[in-house]
Amino acid sequence: QTYAAELPGAEDELPKVFTGKLDIYAIVVDRGGSGIPALTFRLGDIADRKWARLSAIFERSGVPYRYPAAEDIRFRPGSGGALLVKNHSDAVIYCGGQTYRSGGQATLTFGQKIYVVFEEGVNEYEIYYHAAAETVVSGRRLRMEMAN
Repeated sequence: QTYAAELPGAEDELPKVFTGKLDIYAIVVDRGGSGIPALTFRLGDIADRKWARLSAIFERSGVPYRYPAAEDIRFRPGSGGALLVKNHSDAVIYCGGQTYRSGGQATLTFGQKIYVVFEEGVNEYEIYYHAAAETVVSGRRLRMEMAN
């Protein structure tokens, strides 16, 4: 017996692609240098990927420091524009009153934020997830409404 959900096109789901942008703020960075300005990373720039490491996002957005733990924090697109954050590192992620240590996964929707703590009181970042005016999907540009 065939069920409607098994038929092609019965429940067309849009492909899960990266959308929106991340606004990155250094809360505490104790490196003896000047502060890091607010940075933005457009997730549409990596729309063709299934996941992205925080280390690559930091590098491409201009964070001047490298954190080995950032290699093991991954972002994946989820359903309905959600952003999944999987922690496989020794860093701690805080989101919506929850703590995510190694093995934990947070789900962000537009307008939410996470705190990534590499070393408490020394290296901490606040990352906001926002809708973007435009995103790229497989080489085509799709217009999105700004979320207010």
